[in-house]
Amino acid sequence: MLRRHDLLRADPGAWDAMLRCHPGIADLPLVADWARLDRPVIVRRRMVGDFADSVPTALPLPPCHGKRRLAFSFSSDAAITALPPVLLRDAARTTPTEWRPVVAALLDFGDAIKVAPRVFGALLWEHTTGLPYLTSSSIL
Repeated sequence: MLRRHDLLRADPGAWDAMLRCHPGIADLPLVADWARLDRPVIVRRRMVGDFADSVPTALPLPPCHGKRRLAFSFSSDAAITALPPVLLRDAARTTPTEWRPVVAALLDFGDAIKVAPRVFGALLWEHTTGLPYLTSSSIL
């Protein structure tokens, strides 16, 4: 069962099928090759006009490409795979140097209470795509 904010990986064929159903999206920067580069999308909440048997997804473009939030859907039989949450421990190397003491403290606290902190937002997208999502106004 998919939930809002779950990450998904689309097979390139499923990605191409989605693009055919959403003309204009493929012309935006980075979008056409998104799945071929093994980049994820995220499950979003349903909107008016979404088909009941579809998987509502989204993709935020990085700030340097307009920071647009793209909403689209995959058919329920599309070749998409749910991904595990991104853990802070795994994304820590992506964080800016000035964040590292706070990240280390969060990881230590997580270890102490036996909870593995997860990431979201710009850090999630920068870590999973390798694209520049973090900016000078990003906060921890």
